[in-house]
Amino acid sequence: MACRWVVRGAAHLLALIVALAAVAAPVVVPDVPSIGWASGKRSHDVAALQAVLSTMGCPLSYEELMVASGAAFRTAWWNTVYSYQARVAAPEDYVLLAAEAAGCTSAERRSFPTPDEAWTAVCESIDQGRPVVASQDSAAFVICGYDPAGRQMCVQAYDAQGPEYQLLPFKTYSGPTGQPNELVLVEYDRNTVPPELDWPAVLRRALEYADWPADQEVSEHFAFGSGAYDVWAATLRKGLSPQGAANDASVTDTMALVIADARTCAAIALTNDATLDAAFAEAAQHYMAEAALLRAIEQPLTGMPQVTWPAAGERMTARFPDPNVREQVAQLVEQAKAEEVAAIEALRKALADLGG
Repeated sequence: MACRWVVRGAAHLLALIVALAAVAAPVVVPDVPSIGWASGKRSHDVAALQAVLSTMGCPLSYEELMVASGAAFRTAWWNTVYSYQARVAAPEDYVLLAAEAAGCTSAERRSFPTPDEAWTAVCESIDQGRPVVASQDSAAFVICGYDPAGRQMCVQAYDAQGPEYQLLPFKTYSGPTGQPNELVLVEYDRNTVPPELDWPAVLRRALEYADWPADQEVSEHFAFGSGAYDVWAATLRKGLSPQGAANDASVTDTMALVIADARTCAAIALTNDATLDAAFAEAAQHYMAEAALLRAIEQPLTGMPQVTWPAAGERMTARFPDPNVREQVAQLVEQAKAEEVAAIEALRKALADLGG
């Protein structure tokens, strides 16, 4: 009899443990894709948005979202300083622009009065099967779940090494607008048929960014469009910043890769829709050439055809103080600018043909 009670007690204990584990298990939206650097999607916010939308059944590609938002055409360089911050210097909220182009039923960037209210909004969105786009320290990530017991969030971070989410303490956020507890909440109906890309609007936006006046408030500290390349080259020739060679080399390399990815997105979308106008193929050719030149910047920075991190960072830091190295990079930047200018002229032709 005693043995029976022991067995029955053990069974109850096991059931209690299983029940407690079930209560404490994180609530996760499944199949949120990785958005890390290894994916080649280097525009943080648009990559995060594409990951969120894909889990809700949106068929638009990363390249299409980049083009629809205008992020595929934007270039920004902080005047005379090694700092690339096009995301926070954006004249428009290109995450919401991309969401609108995808046909989302709603998309809003919300700032909450308290972290508790932000946490509640995250949990409600996850419970309804909608991951959340968030940003912190100039990097975007996706909140794909939450742990109700430990007030932790399941995150697909931009620097993640694999597709598995990370479980991190819930934090308050300061997004691109600088507001506290800032999140992008997106709703997408799986039955939605996304509209075709509005190419006249896309082309007008691309030309606006290319011709952005230097005296407009949003660019008070930034050079935009083709002018950014001139300031970038001048900065390289000027020398090192007070932040040092490691910072300067990293900013130069990062900017080159991010812009190369953006122009590749533009080229892919233009090629896919090349039947609309002959100038699309011409612009795509120049954008691909520009991307190739920008990716080639890593070679003079490292002094080798291919180096992996962390050795690449160490080599770039060691070589960046050499003015001859920076001159090689500046010349590649200027060659990339020439391709950018040629691509923009092709877009002007296309816009005129399409009645813009």
